[in-house]
Amino acid sequence: MKKSKLIRNQKSIEILSEIQRFHKGDLLSYGSPRVQKELKARGIKVSLPTVAKIMRENGIKAITTRKFKPPVTTDSNHEETISPNLLEQNFDVSTPNTVYVTDITYIPYLFGFLYLCKFKDICTKKIVGWAVDTHMKTSLVMKAFENAIENQKPSKGLIIHSDRGSQYASREFREQLTSKGFIQSMSRKGNCWDNAPAESFFATLKREFTNHKNFHSLEQARSSLFEYIEVFYNRKRLHSKIGYKAPVTFENEFHAYS
Repeated sequence: MKKSKLIRNQKSIEILSEIQRFHKGDLLSYGSPRVQKELKARGIKVSLPTVAKIMRENGIKAITTRKFKPPVTTDSNHEETISPNLLEQNFDVSTPNTVYVTDITYIPYLFGFLYLCKFKDICTKKIVGWAVDTHMKTSLVMKAFENAIENQKPSKGLIIHSDRGSQYASREFREQLTSKGFIQSMSRKGNCWDNAPAESFFATLKREFTNHKNFHSLEQARSSLFEYIEVFYNRKRLHSKIGYKAPVTFENEFHAYS
Protein backbone atom coordinates (compact mmCIF):
# COMPACT_ATOMS: atom_id res chain seq x y z
CA MET A 1 0.00 0.00 0.00
CA LYS A 2 1.32 3.44 -0.94
CA LYS A 3 2.36 5.82 1.81
CA SER A 4 -0.22 8.46 0.74
CA LYS A 5 -3.04 5.92 1.02
CA LEU A 6 -1.80 4.81 4.43
CA ILE A 7 -1.85 8.41 5.61
CA ARG A 8 -5.41 8.89 4.30
CA ASN A 9 -6.57 5.70 6.01
CA GLN A 10 -4.97 6.73 9.28
CA LYS A 11 -6.63 10.15 9.09
CA SER A 12 -10.00 8.50 8.42
CA ILE A 13 -9.55 6.29 11.46
CA GLU A 14 -8.71 9.30 13.61
CA ILE A 15 -11.75 11.20 12.32
CA LEU A 16 -14.00 8.17 12.90
CA SER A 17 -12.70 7.85 16.45
CA GLU A 18 -13.49 11.51 17.15
CA ILE A 19 -16.97 11.23 15.61
CA GLN A 20 -17.74 8.11 17.65
CA ARG A 21 -16.48 9.77 20.81
CA PHE A 22 -18.81 12.75 20.75
CA HIS A 23 -21.67 11.13 18.82
CA LYS A 24 -22.28 8.90 21.84
CA GLY A 25 -22.82 11.93 24.05
CA ASP A 26 -24.75 15.18 23.65
CA LEU A 27 -24.29 15.28 19.88
CA LEU A 28 -25.89 11.96 18.92
CA SER A 29 -28.59 13.94 17.10
CA TYR A 30 -26.11 15.53 14.68
CA GLY A 31 -26.13 14.67 10.98
CA SER A 32 -23.03 15.00 8.81
CA PRO A 33 -23.25 18.83 8.25
CA ARG A 34 -23.21 19.62 11.97
CA VAL A 35 -20.66 16.87 12.67
CA GLN A 36 -18.35 18.51 10.13
CA LYS A 37 -18.83 21.91 11.80
CA GLU A 38 -18.21 20.38 15.23
CA LEU A 39 -14.99 18.78 14.00
CA LYS A 40 -13.90 22.12 12.57
CA ALA A 41 -14.62 23.80 15.92
CA ARG A 42 -12.33 21.21 17.52
CA GLY A 43 -9.51 21.99 15.10
CA ILE A 44 -10.04 19.05 12.74
CA LYS A 45 -10.24 20.10 9.08
CA VAL A 46 -12.23 17.68 6.97
CA SER A 47 -14.68 18.08 4.07
CA LEU A 48 -18.41 17.43 4.37
CA PRO A 49 -18.37 14.59 1.77
CA THR A 50 -15.61 12.85 3.74
CA VAL A 51 -17.56 13.12 7.00
CA ALA A 52 -20.73 11.86 5.32
CA LYS A 53 -18.82 8.93 3.79
CA ILE A 54 -17.20 7.94 7.10
CA MET A 55 -20.51 8.14 8.95
CA ARG A 56 -22.36 6.18 6.26
CA GLU A 57 -19.74 3.42 6.05
CA ASN A 58 -19.75 3.00 9.82
CA GLY A 59 -23.51 3.11 10.36
CA ILE A 60 -23.50 6.39 12.27
CA LYS A 61 -26.82 8.20 11.85
CA ALA A 62 -28.61 11.08 13.52
CA ILE A 63 -31.51 9.90 15.68
CA THR A 64 -34.95 10.16 14.09
CA THR A 65 -38.38 11.17 15.32
CA ARG A 66 -41.15 8.98 16.74
CA LYS A 67 -44.74 10.08 16.19
CA PHE A 68 -47.86 10.16 18.37
CA LYS A 69 -51.12 12.07 18.60
CA PRO A 70 -50.47 15.45 20.29
CA PRO A 71 -52.77 17.24 22.74
CA VAL A 72 -54.00 20.75 21.91
CA THR A 73 -51.86 23.40 23.60
CA THR A 74 -53.38 26.59 22.16
CA ASP A 75 -56.88 27.78 23.02
CA SER A 76 -57.55 30.94 21.02
CA ASN A 77 -61.33 30.79 21.50
CA HIS A 78 -61.64 33.25 24.38
CA GLU A 79 -62.83 36.78 25.10
CA GLU A 80 -59.51 38.17 26.29
CA THR A 81 -57.70 41.06 24.60
CA ILE A 82 -55.71 40.21 21.45
CA SER A 83 -52.55 42.23 20.77
CA PRO A 84 -51.47 43.20 17.22
CA ASN A 85 -48.82 41.27 15.33
CA LEU A 86 -45.79 43.58 15.55
CA LEU A 87 -43.32 41.19 13.95
CA GLU A 88 -45.24 40.18 10.84
CA GLN A 89 -42.74 37.35 10.30
CA ASN A 90 -39.76 39.72 10.40
CA PHE A 91 -37.42 37.64 12.54
CA ASP A 92 -34.18 39.41 11.64
CA VAL A 93 -33.14 40.91 14.97
CA SER A 94 -29.55 42.11 15.43
CA THR A 95 -29.54 42.92 19.16
CA PRO A 96 -30.03 40.52 22.09
CA ASN A 97 -32.93 41.06 24.51
CA THR A 98 -34.96 42.93 21.90
CA VAL A 99 -37.51 40.27 20.93
CA TYR A 100 -38.49 37.10 22.78
CA VAL A 101 -40.80 34.50 21.30
CA THR A 102 -42.72 32.12 23.54
CA ASP A 103 -44.88 29.04 23.19
CA ILE A 104 -46.06 25.90 25.00
CA THR A 105 -45.58 22.30 23.93
CA TYR A 106 -46.38 18.84 25.31
CA ILE A 107 -43.96 16.14 26.49
CA PRO A 108 -45.18 12.54 26.93
CA TYR A 109 -44.50 10.88 30.27
CA LEU A 110 -45.71 7.88 32.27
CA PHE A 111 -49.00 9.44 33.38
CA GLY A 112 -49.92 11.33 30.22
CA PHE A 113 -48.36 14.64 29.20
CA LEU A 114 -46.19 17.33 30.73
CA TYR A 115 -46.16 20.88 29.38
CA LEU A 116 -43.12 22.99 28.64
CA CYS A 117 -43.22 26.76 28.22
CA LYS A 118 -40.15 28.60 26.99
CA PHE A 119 -39.01 32.09 26.05
CA LYS A 120 -36.42 32.36 23.28
CA ASP A 121 -34.31 35.33 22.24
CA ILE A 122 -34.59 35.32 18.45
CA CYS A 123 -31.30 37.20 18.06
CA THR A 124 -29.07 34.80 20.01
CA LYS A 125 -31.33 31.69 19.72
CA LYS A 126 -30.86 31.27 23.48
CA ILE A 127 -33.65 29.81 25.60
CA VAL A 128 -33.70 32.60 28.17
CA GLY A 129 -36.44 31.18 30.38
CA TRP A 130 -38.48 28.01 30.69
CA ALA A 131 -40.74 26.01 33.01
CA VAL A 132 -42.30 22.55 32.88
CA ASP A 133 -45.29 21.21 34.81
CA THR A 134 -48.24 18.81 34.67
CA HIS A 135 -50.57 21.58 33.46
CA MET A 136 -50.54 24.48 30.99
CA LYS A 137 -52.27 27.13 33.06
CA THR A 138 -51.24 30.78 33.06
CA SER A 139 -49.02 30.07 36.08
CA LEU A 140 -46.80 27.90 33.86
CA VAL A 141 -46.23 30.83 31.50
CA MET A 142 -45.61 33.15 34.45
CA LYS A 143 -42.91 30.84 35.85
CA ALA A 144 -41.11 30.70 32.51
CA PHE A 145 -41.47 34.47 32.09
CA GLU A 146 -40.08 35.20 35.56
CA ASN A 147 -37.19 32.82 34.86
CA ALA A 148 -36.37 34.75 31.67
CA ILE A 149 -36.50 38.14 33.40
CA GLU A 150 -34.31 36.94 36.26
CA ASN A 151 -31.74 35.45 33.87
CA GLN A 152 -31.53 38.30 31.35
CA LYS A 153 -32.80 41.45 33.08
CA PRO A 154 -34.01 42.99 29.80
CA SER A 155 -34.77 46.69 29.42
CA LYS A 156 -38.09 48.37 28.73
CA GLY A 157 -39.30 48.10 25.16
CA LEU A 158 -38.70 44.35 24.90
CA ILE A 159 -41.22 42.73 22.55
CA ILE A 160 -42.80 39.47 23.74
CA HIS A 161 -44.36 37.57 20.82
CA SER A 162 -46.69 34.58 21.22
CA ASP A 163 -49.72 32.90 19.72
CA ARG A 164 -53.23 33.88 20.83
CA GLY A 165 -53.43 31.28 23.58
CA SER A 166 -55.56 32.14 26.62
CA GLN A 167 -52.48 32.04 28.87
CA TYR A 168 -50.79 34.85 26.93
CA ALA A 169 -53.99 36.85 26.56
CA SER A 170 -54.76 36.55 30.28
CA ARG A 171 -55.02 39.69 32.36
CA GLU A 172 -52.32 38.42 34.74
CA PHE A 173 -49.72 38.02 32.01
CA ARG A 174 -50.60 41.26 30.18
CA GLU A 175 -50.37 43.24 33.42
CA GLN A 176 -46.91 41.82 34.09
CA LEU A 177 -45.74 42.93 30.65
CA THR A 178 -47.17 46.41 31.13
CA SER A 179 -45.65 46.82 34.59
CA LYS A 180 -42.18 46.11 33.20
CA GLY A 181 -42.56 48.30 30.14
CA PHE A 182 -42.61 45.37 27.72
CA ILE A 183 -44.68 45.25 24.52
CA GLN A 184 -46.93 42.35 23.60
CA SER A 185 -47.24 40.98 20.07
CA MET A 186 -49.43 38.09 18.91
CA SER A 187 -49.63 35.90 15.83
CA ARG A 188 -52.60 35.87 13.53
CA LYS A 189 -55.19 33.25 14.37
CA GLY A 190 -54.19 29.79 13.17
CA ASN A 191 -50.95 30.97 11.53
CA CYS A 192 -48.03 28.96 12.96
CA TRP A 193 -45.55 30.72 10.64
CA ASP A 194 -46.06 33.93 12.61
CA ASN A 195 -44.25 32.28 15.52
CA ALA A 196 -41.82 30.13 13.53
CA PRO A 197 -38.74 30.71 15.76
CA ALA A 198 -40.64 29.35 18.76
CA GLU A 199 -41.92 26.38 16.77
CA SER A 200 -38.43 25.57 15.46
CA PHE A 201 -36.99 25.06 18.94
CA PHE A 202 -39.74 22.65 19.90
CA ALA A 203 -39.21 20.71 16.67
CA THR A 204 -35.51 20.41 17.50
CA LEU A 205 -36.19 19.47 21.11
CA LYS A 206 -38.54 16.65 20.11
CA ARG A 207 -36.41 15.37 17.25
CA GLU A 208 -33.19 15.34 19.22
CA PHE A 209 -34.33 14.65 22.76
CA THR A 210 -37.81 14.12 24.18
CA ASN A 211 -39.05 11.73 21.48
CA HIS A 212 -36.33 9.35 22.58
CA LYS A 213 -36.93 9.57 26.32
CA ASN A 214 -39.33 7.78 28.65
CA PHE A 215 -40.01 10.10 31.56
CA HIS A 216 -41.53 8.59 34.69
CA SER A 217 -42.01 11.75 36.73
CA LEU A 218 -42.09 15.52 36.53
CA GLU A 219 -38.87 15.74 38.52
CA GLN A 220 -37.03 13.41 36.14
CA ALA A 221 -38.24 15.37 33.12
CA ARG A 222 -37.29 18.72 34.67
CA SER A 223 -33.79 17.49 35.46
CA SER A 224 -33.31 16.05 31.97
CA LEU A 225 -34.65 19.21 30.32
CA PHE A 226 -32.21 21.29 32.35
CA GLU A 227 -29.35 19.20 30.96
CA TYR A 228 -30.61 19.55 27.39
CA ILE A 229 -31.56 23.22 27.47
CA GLU A 230 -29.03 24.80 29.83
CA VAL A 231 -26.01 22.52 29.39
CA PHE A 232 -26.32 21.39 25.77
CA TYR A 233 -28.65 23.61 23.70
CA ASN A 234 -27.65 27.00 25.12
CA ARG A 235 -23.96 26.28 25.63
CA LYS A 236 -22.86 23.58 23.19
CA ARG A 237 -25.26 23.11 20.28
CA LEU A 238 -24.09 24.79 17.09
CA HIS A 239 -26.68 26.98 15.32
CA SER A 240 -26.34 27.62 11.59
CA LYS A 241 -28.13 30.99 11.73
CA ILE A 242 -25.57 32.44 14.15
CA GLY A 243 -22.48 31.21 12.33
CA TYR A 244 -22.45 27.72 13.81
CA LYS A 245 -21.91 28.97 17.33
CA ALA A 246 -23.67 28.10 20.56
CA PRO A 247 -26.18 30.74 21.77
CA VAL A 248 -24.25 31.64 24.92
CA THR A 249 -21.02 31.95 22.91
CA PHE A 250 -22.76 34.22 20.39
CA GLU A 251 -24.31 36.31 23.16
CA ASN A 252 -21.00 36.71 24.99
CA GLU A 253 -19.18 37.70 21.81
CA PHE A 254 -21.86 40.29 21.01
CA HIS A 255 -21.46 41.96 24.40
CA ALA A 256 -17.67 41.75 24.24
CA TYR A 257 -17.52 43.66 20.95
CA SER A 258 -20.44 46.06 21.42
